[in-house]
Amino acid sequence: MNKKIIKWYVLGLIIILFSGSTEVLAKQKTQKGTLTTTTYFGPKKRVAVLDFEVKAPGAEGKIGSGMAEMLTTALHDTGKYIVLERKSLADMLKEQDLGKEGRIKAETKTLIGEILGAQVLIKGVVTEFCQYESIKGIGVFVKGVTLGGGGIMTGQVAVDIRMFDASTGEIIESHRTEQKANTVIVAGGVKIGEVTIGGLDFHKTPLGKATRLAIEDMVDFIVGELKVKPWEGRIVTVKEEGVIINGGTDVGIKPGDKMEVWTTGEELTDPATGLSLGVEEGQKIGAIEVTDVKEKYSVTLITTGSGFKRNDIVRMTEVSISNLK
Repeated sequence: MNKKIIKWYVLGLIIILFSGSTEVLAKQKTQKGTLTTTTYFGPKKRVAVLDFEVKAPGAEGKIGSGMAEMLTTALHDTGKYIVLERKSLADMLKEQDLGKEGRIKAETKTLIGEILGAQVLIKGVVTEFCQYESIKGIGVFVKGVTLGGGGIMTGQVAVDIRMFDASTGEIIESHRTEQKANTVIVAGGVKIGEVTIGGLDFHKTPLGKATRLAIEDMVDFIVGELKVKPWEGRIVTVKEEGVIINGGTDVGIKPGDKMEVWTTGEELTDPATGLSLGVEEGQKIGAIEVTDVKEKYSVTLITTGSGFKRNDIVRMTEVSISNLK
């Protein structure tokens, strides 16, 4: 091998290492762009992330719960949602789960969303989770700098996620993310004098990097889809001139917010299988306006309609949503 070429190869690798980045990322671009952390002022929707199913060949089942934890944290960090504590899902999931057709089973009469108070449920399937050496290197020694035999290590992750309306069990939207990350791997590290550069934990590995890219892409997708979905809550109790709803300063409700009131609709059950076929769309029966806001509930005035009852759905109107822009 030409010594001049070897010197330039080693010099380029050292520059990469000391610049603080040994990775070459190949992130697939999406229309949603990259994850943003801008301040959000609107009502915070309640979401719940269920354990991911793992179908990737050779991958361990615990990967699913780990990725679900990462997504839960990332969604919370956006400041846009109230993300329900995943530990609180355990007992409830022993009784109910999501069916193969994307609907919630109805052996019991209560839907997951009603138990948790969630508006949106998120479930994922990990289909690819692997790491492999894509380019092999050759060990060389040039003027005191030892470059161990290594190459390029690639991590690859693919996940399919679905968002469900927690009150009906219907799929809101689905998305597939496929991410790769490459890292220059130097066997034994690069020795310069007495200094050894090397050693990787999961978050620095190609697989760890690819996993983080997948989580960021999922968050971008979720934020984009839920941006246009109105905030929803429930009526807690009905008073003479108004109703109390289950959302306050904790979710960003403000005096003057206007909402529509809808009935919950009837759940349709297959007489042959007993499984839920979905929930009929309820009927709009009136409107309310928020007059007083507490930490976890709000007092409202009935502006139109009648016949409201506990558990009816309240939905932020387009007028109130436009005021948040």
